[in-house]
Amino acid sequence: MDNILRLVLYLTASLSLFMLMSLITLFSEELSFKNLFLSIMPLLISFLIYTLYLKEKTKTKAYEYQDGDVLNIFADMPWSVNRGEYSEGVFFWCEGGSLFTDLEFHLEKGGDPDVFLEWLEQEKRNPRYLKSVTSQF
Repeated sequence: MDNILRLVLYLTASLSLFMLMSLITLFSEELSFKNLFLSIMPLLISFLIYTLYLKEKTKTKAYEYQDGDVLNIFADMPWSVNRGEYSEGVFFWCEGGSLFTDLEFHLEKGGDPDVFLEWLEQEKRNPRYLKSVTSQF
């Protein structure tokens, strides 16, 4: 949908530019504010639709976790070699808008201790979550 709206925006921009240039060069005696406004109108309408669409799109993405929420994050996490015995991913809890974890909490929620330790080493090399995560090591 985003690509379609961008395409429409580009097409209306070129159409408005064409209409504006033809108005200035061919019909210079009919140059008025009304005609200028009408030649730019398709661009304004499509730009307005596009910005409203982007505004709605960013509203739906914004989600803040509530205090006490428990999250199991899978993205870029090591996989467990003990499938079925432990849950995949690393468990976090939310407090004051930040994510926290420690080994005891992770184990309490059914997480694999090897995955947690491997994730911790991975985060030390290339931090993604450790900026807001408190570990008790």
